[in-house]
Amino acid sequence: RFRYQVNGILFFPMGDRVLTWSQDGKAIIWDTASGAILRRLVHDGGAVDCAHIFPDGNEVLTCGEDGHGIIWDVETGKARITLPSRSVRAARVFPDGTRLLTWGRDALATVWDVASGQAVCSFGGHRSSIIAAMAFPDGKWVITGGMDHKAFIWSPETCEAWLELDHPYWVTHVAVLEGGKVATISGAGRVSIWNATSGERLCRLVKPSSHHSIAPFSHGDRLATVTLGKAVIWNSTTGEALQRLVSLPARTWGVAVAPGGDLVATCGSDQVATWDVESGAKLQTFTGAAAMGDARGEAPASCIVTVGLWR
Repeated sequence: RFRYQVNGILFFPMGDRVLTWSQDGKAIIWDTASGAILRRLVHDGGAVDCAHIFPDGNEVLTCGEDGHGIIWDVETGKARITLPSRSVRAARVFPDGTRLLTWGRDALATVWDVASGQAVCSFGGHRSSIIAAMAFPDGKWVITGGMDHKAFIWSPETCEAWLELDHPYWVTHVAVLEGGKVATISGAGRVSIWNATSGERLCRLVKPSSHHSIAPFSHGDRLATVTLGKAVIWNSTTGEALQRLVSLPARTWGVAVAPGGDLVATCGSDQVATWDVESGAKLQTFTGAAAMGDARGEAPASCIVTVGLWR
């Protein structure tokens, strides 16, 4: 088992490497096949709450509990840019790699230009803290979810809202799916699938009822969730469960899908592992100096740990 909690996991664009980030202030790059550690990125500002990978796989963005966002060079392991803000709670890289999206406890989501390091605009539609966000594959829209029981779809060019999705509870995770759909997790882990143009709720994933996180497949109408010691792969059109990966530790809260859709990675309080989607077999268990397992065993609310990379 690991000594410190791993807060999230993502595949690199080629699927050959995995990125994890944890409470001990490290983001670690692993070899997917062997589980070997390839690079450690040490964030001096305390725990790494969130991380994301640039589309070319050459840079990584991390966010620490000190409120700083840092862009790292993967080859050298050195910090390249520190965002001029101390209120970054979490961040995402846009699919084209030219912009960043950050959000924090001030209820603002900010779009940044990577080249200049300057803020482009900020979206202020939420009335309380933003918990989750994701850019659409074409970069023309962003979805955010927050403690105000709402998810907004808005333009990163103007930072004006296009669509408002009401929920009965906090919106803790969001994901963009193929076919003009988005997914949200709200309340006691209830997953809803929405039409991203009309705002119509298309279906709910109701069994099991407590989903900790969600990850879209890059192609097709599938998505993965983690809940109650299981990773479940669903049809995002019908809400039908297609595959269950069992024997996960009970306190597993993160899931990521490899770009090819053949692998799923999970993380939680005592294990990081990769799984074969077709057979459901565990392929690799990751161990080493990045550690997991804090006393609370709660899924980190500050970061989306559940999104596969769009290409």
